[in-house]
Amino acid sequence: MKKPIVGVIVAGAAAWIQSGGALADLQSETQADVTQICKQAIGNKGYKGYRYRDVAFNDSRNGYSLTGQIARGAKRYEFNCVVSTRMSITDLVINPLSGGEDSGGGSGGSAGAPAEAQVACAKEADRYWQLKDGTAIPMKSKSTGSGMYEVTVAGGHHRGTCTVTEDGDVKGIMNQ
Repeated sequence: MKKPIVGVIVAGAAAWIQSGGALADLQSETQADVTQICKQAIGNKGYKGYRYRDVAFNDSRNGYSLTGQIARGAKRYEFNCVVSTRMSITDLVINPLSGGEDSGGGSGGSAGAPAEAQVACAKEADRYWQLKDGTAIPMKSKSTGSGMYEVTVAGGHHRGTCTVTEDGDVKGIMNQ
């Protein structure tokens, strides 16, 4: 009589172990899908060719998130990508990281420029100062009101203030 009970327990344990393996495979596949969706969205925002560092995957009842940093040369950004359970992006935030200077805030506690605007300023600074693409970097930014921002950019021995809209339309660069 004891043998059939032991057999049922062993069979049940084997099924439980197999289902655990299936869950691990499903989570691994989900993590790969979320990673691919987020990397594509980040690339579509103008951040192609960046290295990914310190990437962390999190899941919850409502969806998934992928956080980490991207870097290319001296340019570094942190990102948080939120994906729904239906595998669509619900939020994507990319913020610049700088070497010790405040990249947001600015004076008066006003909000920093959106990442797209900062990237546009860095690209325009490269063109304006005739630098190799990817040389200029945004250092800090502040809102000037009405959807306009001032972004301090630096590249080589140059430093300037870029005036830009929240959509990334550069209005000009003034040397400092």
